[in-house]
Amino acid sequence: MDIITIIRNSYNCRYCNISALDNYIRDNKIDLKELNNERSDILISILQIFEESNFKDDYYCYKVVKFILDHCQYKTLNYTFNYRRENRFHVGDVPLFFALSRNKLKVADLLLSYGADINYTIRNHRHHHMNIISYLCYMNYYHGYPFHSNILSYILNHGFDVEEVNLQLMTFLISFNNHNKLETIFKHFIYDTTFILNFIFKYKNRIPMTNQDISSYILKAKRKIEIRESMYGVACCTNNCEAVNILLDYDANIPDTLIDIVEKYKLLTRAIKNNDHNLIKNILNNKSF
Repeated sequence: MDIITIIRNSYNCRYCNISALDNYIRDNKIDLKELNNERSDILISILQIFEESNFKDDYYCYKVVKFILDHCQYKTLNYTFNYRRENRFHVGDVPLFFALSRNKLKVADLLLSYGADINYTIRNHRHHHMNIISYLCYMNYYHGYPFHSNILSYILNHGFDVEEVNLQLMTFLISFNNHNKLETIFKHFIYDTTFILNFIFKYKNRIPMTNQDISSYILKAKRKIEIRESMYGVACCTNNCEAVNILLDYDANIPDTLIDIVEKYKLLTRAIKNNDHNLIKNILNNKSF
């Protein structure tokens, strides 16, 4: 019997018992750290067992991972384990990324408490720079792992950096038809708590604001995230009119630039051709034009 077999056999959805695992390691004088090498990582292997055996996101998974972390004493949890390099669709496994892609939120909480970084990025020769949201989009598109809205909210609420909302991430979201998540990200960072509290402060203290003041304040908030022209190109190539709508709503570029974008990509013509009333209204009612 090995460690993996013990973990499988000890699982019971009604209670948590890892004593067999503890006894096995102690009796056989096993150093879990020695099980890690270029082709094997005990933490990733355990997370894979949870998936293969359909373990629920419960206390047992939490306890097993905690046991592994305490005994392996990883110097860092911010690493990429590449053991399937021959698979061109495999980008590597990161403990936190793996847990979130399998909806293991309790395990993700534990990994974060042990120093996992929500802003860690995978860097390799094919994908260059892949953060947690890019990874989840990729895994959803190429491997079919669900990327639910609660996972995105979890990431955003656990310190995801606005600087990570870059060209590559937004290209992923648009290309993989995740426009709803794109809008969620815009709303989270642009209309954040500070933005709302400032409005409340001015209202309570009867500080007057003209329409121009309000427009300028909103425009300043939108500049937190840079929207590039190429993003419209990606949206048009994938016929993602919803993404075009969202980009126009949150674009802080000057009016002349927006007019050039509308003309270059024939956005109004596309909207009419697709009978997209929302996009037509967005273009015709946009104050920048």
